[in-house]
Amino acid sequence: MKYEKQIPLILLIGIIWGLIEILLFPIIKSIQPALFGFIMPFITVLIILIGRHYIPHYGSIILMGIIAAVMKYLLSGMVLHGAFMAILLEALLAEIILSILNMNLVSYILVGISTELYSAIHPLISKGLFCQSAHYLKFKKLLINLFDFNASAMSREVISSILIVSHIVFGVLAGLMFIWIQRYLVNFSKENIK
Repeated sequence: MKYEKQIPLILLIGIIWGLIEILLFPIIKSIQPALFGFIMPFITVLIILIGRHYIPHYGSIILMGIIAAVMKYLLSGMVLHGAFMAILLEALLAEIILSILNMNLVSYILVGISTELYSAIHPLISKGLFCQSAHYLKFKKLLINLFDFNASAMSREVISSILIVSHIVFGVLAGLMFIWIQRYLVNFSKENIK
């Protein structure tokens, strides 16, 4: 299908991405603040990969990301270095990976890992802090509560390492989950094309 004919689909997926950023993510953040930094990029990975599944043209993810970022910026009153920048950089990373490696298991996992890792280091890039970011502090509190650790016994390096490894695991899981979703999408397309 020609690129011009897929512009409505790019707009639709970009709008869905933007609405999820605006409506769903604040709900997740209020329900589970300690895991929000993992769940948000996990869902973003699935949106990106589903978008690329339907629109396999170069640049499509960046266009969807621009739509979502502008919606988030205009409708949520966010600052440019916040979610706006995060959405655009996640879209750019995914676009680069999928343009080089195409759609396959390795690229799905790399998109998952890069999106999750970007989410982990976003506070460092946008605000110049990591160990004092809300994501880090909530994760530290979760670890202490979950494993009943003494806060002083855990060094920043240990917590940071566990945080980064956890993001990598969530990224791999997001890539693997897309394999299951892709099978469903292919079967759905076959049934509706008949």
